[in-house]
Amino acid sequence: MENQNTQSETPRGDSDKKSVNKVNFQAARGVRDILPNEQKFWQYSRHIAQEIARVFGFRHIDIPTFETAALFDRSIGSSSDIISKELYFVSSKEEKDVPIDKMLALRPEFTAGIARAYIENGLQTWPQPIKLYTQGPVFRHDKPQKGRFREFYQIDFEILGDPSPKADAWVILACWEYLTVLGLTKVEIQINSLGSIESQEKYRKKLKIYYKPLLDKLCTTCQTRFEKNVLRLLDCKEVSCIKHKERKCAYHN
Repeated sequence: MENQNTQSETPRGDSDKKSVNKVNFQAARGVRDILPNEQKFWQYSRHIAQEIARVFGFRHIDIPTFETAALFDRSIGSSSDIISKELYFVSSKEEKDVPIDKMLALRPEFTAGIARAYIENGLQTWPQPIKLYTQGPVFRHDKPQKGRFREFYQIDFEILGDPSPKADAWVILACWEYLTVLGLTKVEIQINSLGSIESQEKYRKKLKIYYKPLLDKLCTTCQTRFEKNVLRLLDCKEVSCIKHKERKCAYHN
């Protein structure tokens, strides 16, 4: 007697076989893992930063990882590489056609967010100056290379409510002390200044006079910068532009 419960199986063809896609997940380009055997070095550097901040009277503040993109555009400048090329914008699936002034971006640095927190939370009503410090990851869509990442870490010291040069000197001294305690040697501090608003305007005029006949020899980025912010031409790393920058320094001196 044949078993009524017996079911025969029909061999499946190749077209019926489910293919299994193997995915090798790796860290995104420009980021890295900080493994357990490296943590002692990171923890030590963070501890030293905390101690330096305490000795110099800086108080700890934490700010959001992302802000409105307009905040960075206003503080850093739309013609800077950070804003025009390196900003990471943040969006969700529900958000479509968000106007530029409402878009969010991962922080490329700390100063803008701390200044926003200072104003928004009324810290200007506290006894001045306010000395703040923070540390953590920041993000820039830069070209990854040895020693340069798209997610990297900064320690930030800020003094708000004191427009005098001594505030800058105090921050520089705190950074110097941090590097010294870490044991770094042969550290050199280079101080630069754009001068007053009046001197900047005079220098811009000189730069435009110098660069105008050279525009067709400059890279396309510098040709745009010539109109938006001529000072940015001095930051260019393109070989075709560096030689003109060096001549300009000699010309200015």
